[in-house]
Amino acid sequence: MYPGLLLAFTLAATAPEASAQDRTPPARSQRLTSRESAEHAIDRLTFGARPDDVESVQSMGAMRWIDQQLHPEKLDDSGVETRLAALPAMRLSTDELIRRFPPNPTIRQLDAGKIGMPTEPVEHAIYASALAGYRERRENKADQPQTVIQQGLPAQGEAIHTPPGPETPGPETPKVDMGALLRVSATERWTTLLSMPPGTARLFLQQLKPAERQQLVSGMTPEQKENLLALVQPARVVEGELMQQKLLRAVYSNRQLQEVMTDFWFNHFNIYIHKNGEEPWYVATYERDVIRPHALGRFEDLLSAVAHSPAMLIYLDNQQSIGPHSMAAMRAAQNPRGKNAAPGLNENYARELMELHTLGVNGGYTQRDVTEVARVFTGWGVDGRDPGHSFEFNPRRHEPGTKLVMGRTIREGGEQEGAEVLHMLATSPATARFLSTKLATRFVSDTPPPALVDRMTKTYLKTHGEIRQVLRTMFRSPEFWSRDAYRAKLKTPLEFVASSLRATDANIDNAAFLTASLERLGMPLYGVQQPNGYSLKGDPWLGAESLLARLNFALALTSNRIPGVRVALPSNTAQDSSLIEAQLEQSLLDGRVNAHTHETVVREMETPQAPAGTAAPAKLTAAHRGDLFAPAAQTGSAPNTTATAAGLLLGSPDFQRR
Repeated sequence: MYPGLLLAFTLAATAPEASAQDRTPPARSQRLTSRESAEHAIDRLTFGARPDDVESVQSMGAMRWIDQQLHPEKLDDSGVETRLAALPAMRLSTDELIRRFPPNPTIRQLDAGKIGMPTEPVEHAIYASALAGYRERRENKADQPQTVIQQGLPAQGEAIHTPPGPETPGPETPKVDMGALLRVSATERWTTLLSMPPGTARLFLQQLKPAERQQLVSGMTPEQKENLLALVQPARVVEGELMQQKLLRAVYSNRQLQEVMTDFWFNHFNIYIHKNGEEPWYVATYERDVIRPHALGRFEDLLSAVAHSPAMLIYLDNQQSIGPHSMAAMRAAQNPRGKNAAPGLNENYARELMELHTLGVNGGYTQRDVTEVARVFTGWGVDGRDPGHSFEFNPRRHEPGTKLVMGRTIREGGEQEGAEVLHMLATSPATARFLSTKLATRFVSDTPPPALVDRMTKTYLKTHGEIRQVLRTMFRSPEFWSRDAYRAKLKTPLEFVASSLRATDANIDNAAFLTASLERLGMPLYGVQQPNGYSLKGDPWLGAESLLARLNFALALTSNRIPGVRVALPSNTAQDSSLIEAQLEQSLLDGRVNAHTHETVVREMETPQAPAGTAAPAKLTAAHRGDLFAPAAQTGSAPNTTATAAGLLLGSPDFQRR
């Protein structure tokens, strides 16, 4: 690592903000200039500025631009949709995802003879390969010591290829003439791989080097590529494409506020992607069909959509909840040895609904209220008979009788009881304040001004929870535009990665390694096990280890060492380090670099040494279920002076602020 650089950046991370031009701190009472207002609006409403964004917003006027962002349906987003065409699975419904990329429960049913093998050739090959892998893992588990690494998805940090041990040989890797295979058309290559015996295509693909895989799939359609990956592991298709689409939207969407709010609400209504190993199939449609369409709408509509979502009901175990006096419970009591011998009330969803989704921890409810709400939502679950596992209200599981929630009587009414409780919670003043505080924390300050929260709360109650109107109140407030709020927030790892890619105008051909980088930065996508999501405040993301990881990512990015990503930095023939650095300051940070960072970077540029830690990750990990067909990690000499300076600037505390 550069001597002293990490220490200097760590100390600077909490230093007072300096002005862009003369690098002297302005008076706190000073209003933001027109350019600073444009920078501030972009910093808070987007995942970062692209080249020329500041000039565009300044010319239009910050408030006019904000009004455009508040109405994303009026903004053309065809550019990002074109990129998302490379991820065709993300257009499928839940039942289509489950059918085409079968999860383990489906394969277990196939193995038990409860369902038949599909007759469609592609699906047949995927199911046959998955079944072969399932049986192989089962035999390994039965025959080998528990310490043996099993076939399947690699553990974190393991290479993709983990061949079976000598005592359980498994399918033989087919002998294929790669030269001859590469000489035929993409369709013929595809047909050859698809026709291999079950389980052998997986072994064949795993043994290839990354460059060979790239040659193998050259010219194939996105659907063909994802089906080949499904021959290895269907879960990688769903999870990998899900993570990649989120990052691509953050980087390339013109509807930036909608994407920021989609991320905000997903985090608010968090779901862990690895719950029971079955969540990726539900999370894909949960974010797309439940969160994004309601991100700027009415909160009660969003709350209801989440409550009816199979993803949430599975994550918080509500589909397991059975009323103690329901018909299902009485029937189970008559057959105590049956598989439903011990049904009971599950309070997980009810508790998080009140504590995290609506009222907040100090929202005025008691444990008895949690129990009563849990009784209200008995019967809300997932229809196991439906291939798409859609929402189902099962009256046989519902607890009969009236309920008393926070002093309000909820009369017996089946599913309607839940709708009544959701309305009560969504319109509560406590919910209005809790959500207003959380929004102000995300967009204004880690300690939002009480007066601003008060006005946002009033708007929420007056408009019956219109999220767009609450945001408008915040964006028009003097607190939002205050000097105290300017560049006062620390970027999360997702915001840092996305803003780095936007600032460098990066071209992303494959985002698999980028999603892996987020795990290395401590923020794997959809990776929070607890329902409270990632912190919106800066403290959890501030520290020497975090800054080091960000600096390493920035240096890898600017030196084009992240596979699947290319950046083209401004050409520079100058020999003077200070001049190179100043020009990059303007291009990457709009000149917003303080004197300490400027001097530190110039000094490090003039010290002859190669940066450490700039290589991209050499292998994909279980955290992002990477794409087998991602480009190979690139190697080469240390980055040139311009690339080094750019990486140091992106890794500096100045770029971490928004």
